[in-house]
Amino acid sequence: MKQRVSALLALLMLLVTILPAAAQGPIVEPPPDVIIDPMPPQRGVALQLIEERIDVTIEGQVAVTRLAQTFRNPSEWALEGEYLFPLPADASISDMDMTVDGVKLEGELLEADEARRIYEEIVRRKMDPAFLEWIGSGLFRTHIFPIPPGETRLIEMEYTQLLKADGGLFEYRFPLRQGASNQRVRDVSIAVNLTGEAPLRALYSPSHEVDIIRDGEQQATVGWEGRDVVLDQDFSLFWSVSPEAIEVNLLSFKERGEDGFFLLLAAPTIQPTQANVIERDVVLVLDVSGSMEGDKMEEAREALDYVLQHLNEGDRFNVIAFSTGTRRFAQQLQPASAAPAARRWVDELQAAGSTDINRALQEALELGRGSERPLLVLFMTDGLPTAGVVDSPEILRMALENAPEQARVFTFGVGYDVDTVLLDALATEMGGTSSYVAPEENIQEKVSAFYEKVSAPVLADVRLDWGDALAEEMYPSPLPDLFAGQQMVVVGRYREGGPVSLELEGMVNGEMQRFTYDDLRLTGDEESDNGWLPRLWATRKIGTLLQSIRRNGEQREVVEEIIDLAIRYGIVTPYTTFLVDEGDGEDFFSEEGRNELMDAPPPMAPESSGAGAVQESEELSDMTQSERGAALPTAPLGTTEGGEADGSGGDVAAPPIRTVGARSFVHRDGRWIDTRYQEGMSLTHVPFGSDAYFELAARSPEVARALSVGVPLIVVVEGAGYEIVENDALPTPAPQSTRPAATTVAVETPSAQATGTTVEIAVQGKPTATLPGFDSAIGMPTDEQSGSNTPLLLLGGLLALALGGGIGWAMMRRR
Repeated sequence: MKQRVSALLALLMLLVTILPAAAQGPIVEPPPDVIIDPMPPQRGVALQLIEERIDVTIEGQVAVTRLAQTFRNPSEWALEGEYLFPLPADASISDMDMTVDGVKLEGELLEADEARRIYEEIVRRKMDPAFLEWIGSGLFRTHIFPIPPGETRLIEMEYTQLLKADGGLFEYRFPLRQGASNQRVRDVSIAVNLTGEAPLRALYSPSHEVDIIRDGEQQATVGWEGRDVVLDQDFSLFWSVSPEAIEVNLLSFKERGEDGFFLLLAAPTIQPTQANVIERDVVLVLDVSGSMEGDKMEEAREALDYVLQHLNEGDRFNVIAFSTGTRRFAQQLQPASAAPAARRWVDELQAAGSTDINRALQEALELGRGSERPLLVLFMTDGLPTAGVVDSPEILRMALENAPEQARVFTFGVGYDVDTVLLDALATEMGGTSSYVAPEENIQEKVSAFYEKVSAPVLADVRLDWGDALAEEMYPSPLPDLFAGQQMVVVGRYREGGPVSLELEGMVNGEMQRFTYDDLRLTGDEESDNGWLPRLWATRKIGTLLQSIRRNGEQREVVEEIIDLAIRYGIVTPYTTFLVDEGDGEDFFSEEGRNELMDAPPPMAPESSGAGAVQESEELSDMTQSERGAALPTAPLGTTEGGEADGSGGDVAAPPIRTVGARSFVHRDGRWIDTRYQEGMSLTHVPFGSDAYFELAARSPEVARALSVGVPLIVVVEGAGYEIVENDALPTPAPQSTRPAATTVAVETPSAQATGTTVEIAVQGKPTATLPGFDSAIGMPTDEQSGSNTPLLLLGGLLALALGGGIGWAMMRRR
């Protein structure tokens, strides 16, 4: 009997040991699937992209790109798979080589149609819309060797690309964007060494704030670096080449039924002859009140000394020092040859007294009256008006009333105790710019960097004649002067696309100069890749409107325009902070909700002085002079979902606003909503991954990119609303007080199955590892696998109960 009981116990223990293994599934073999992609699936463990370096050499129309990426495997098993690199659309690629830790790998180049099939297959199987972003692009793929747990792998790639010119502009693009991924990358760098076949003119990046170093007329280095950054933008660089004295190029974007948007680049030569440099009058105005005593006074003297040393041969100048009263170096404007004496005079200046801003400003403007030469006034102060006329609006009124037409005023506020509203208004109204020197900054460095940019004017009083083309709402307005080595960036709107004959005119040493450009073109309703343009235009316009409110107070019409533009283009302003707060402004898609916004109390009235006022002034200046559109809000720098950023590539909270081309999406109630959505639109519910979903994506690359934002999603296509829902999700309430009628599309959806050990690795991102049939890599079975094991579990349970009962009965019989 003992032997029978022992045998039964052994069988029971064996079954108990086997059953959990059957429930868990294969967690060691076969190796896990992995995807390295810009937007990895939500399931799985992500490989970390910790470093990325892009080095580009461009000679004429041929670009050679060298990419180096370092990935780290944070999991406890080795990961391997395929590497997918989306190629720039319409790119002519050749000589593509790839190595992993120095070992050369063979790969294949796929055309756009074949690549589309692969992207859609990944979307269906992995249930991740992110890959739709690259529909229309080609693809390079190769197999990647296993990455051991805890180790890194260096992936290097090199390819040659033939670039095309469009409207005189070349463009280089690199797929830097990680899609919907919020992973921070520890170190990223881009370096472009550019050599033109003719003199380089415009150099412009709409995607990144690049540093540009020119080496002569035909060479330049363009660079960008980031640390602990989320890669949410592809890199783009435009440039033009021309032997002309001033080259003009146009970029444009237009959607069907709406006015278009344009960006104009006017770039003069960087090495003008002395005959081409405009002779002008320069007046340096320095605050020497008591508050300037000490280091500030010494740095200010050095700043004026720099300017006096860099006057052009034909310039005239004077220096005015002011406190309670004013002192001049000379009664009248002096030739540049008198600069050494002026430098000695400046060196003797001492700080004492109060601050009579109005008197100093009036004397400076008076020096330019009666002359046709451009007048540049560099006005530097560290305080508020405390002597003479102290009312800021009156000071501004008198300056505008007495200023000669050709005057350009550039203001420098030193420290925080300055009237930013007055300094900004003086500069804006008189064709200059305002700058601020923080207490920890050096005055001389700030002023010399500014003067280097404006030291060689080549065209003053600039105007544009668009001929028959109707261009309007241009920013900046009025247009600034043109300086050698600098470029003018103008944005605006237009009615109809087509050929444009543009005339650029301005004054050069008292004579009108005209430049005609007959080969320009504005885009019609056809597809365009410049979807970033509307947001750039809206950023500049909103900045201009906010400056108006800051000077003149609120007006309902102005506030309403700011709110409408900010919602449409996803721009956070003092009136639209709800865009980044899901608990506020939930009804702003309805007319009733917008009326409530208009009736809400205004933001706190800004101060005109203090650190906060300086910060606000600089932010508005950045908006009005923006070349890339307002920055998207993100989680606070340095924070991740797991805590503080440590440079290891952690995730950060998802940004509340995303932009794709000309579209902006805000996150509300757990879903992404197209800001074009309006109250009353019908909603068609489309299950994610269904045939209807891919039919919608196939309408255009622009729609496919919009769908890549995520799920669930509301998107507007040709005036109709579509709600993308999870396959088993019920329709959610429309984002407004009155929900429109909804149409449901019932479609068979292919299931997402894990397939063997095949892996897809797409460029630019964090790899994700997922065990086949499992929800994550830590052994939690999916619903499908749990369901398939249920009969076995029930059978095992019954056997265990039967054996247990038999053992109990046998033991009772023994007693």
